[in-house]
Amino acid sequence: MKNLLLFLFFVTSFQLSYAQNAGMRAYAGTSSMSNRVATITPEGASHNGYHFGVDGRLNGGGMFFVVGLRYTSIDLIASTDSGYFENDSAHKIFSGRVGLGWHLIQFRNGFSIRGKALAQVDSNLSYDKELLSVPYDDLVDAAAGAIVGLGIEFKGLTLDVEYEYGLVNVYAQQSDTKSDALSFSAGFFF
Repeated sequence: MKNLLLFLFFVTSFQLSYAQNAGMRAYAGTSSMSNRVATITPEGASHNGYHFGVDGRLNGGGMFFVVGLRYTSIDLIASTDSGYFENDSAHKIFSGRVGLGWHLIQFRNGFSIRGKALAQVDSNLSYDKELLSVPYDDLVDAAAGAIVGLGIEFKGLTLDVEYEYGLVNVYAQQSDTKSDALSFSAGFFF
């Protein structure tokens, strides 16, 4: 599965590089996730971490298509004081995403406010299963979410905020265990 996703990413990147107004956005930032079940994510706690990725953009006009890959490392166990770059209980996630983006407002000198709507599939790469307790003791192989986001672009530099709404239960055979995430990113187009 991972090799297939990497292959598709490189094929898509190659094709996008020859398309008119195409480009790639490399980015990194922080993520904060919470599960809808209070036992997994108690009130006031979250699963914090960092992420980095690359999104391909086809057609740089007012509307554009987005295809990308993302790697996220967050705390498996929720905490009220966990650091974004110091995961005590690391949970590694590899994501593929696809969707649409828009330049909502375009100003002069390469400055714009962007919006996006994406579908994302999150594959659980690794986590310490011994840290989990019954009945929430096994994560599914992959989950999915819908993303909405806003961003600012200035001459290729970007700042983005994204909200992922979980569509699939994260814990195996446990209902209502969907996770939502808020991410902040900085990046650049090349």
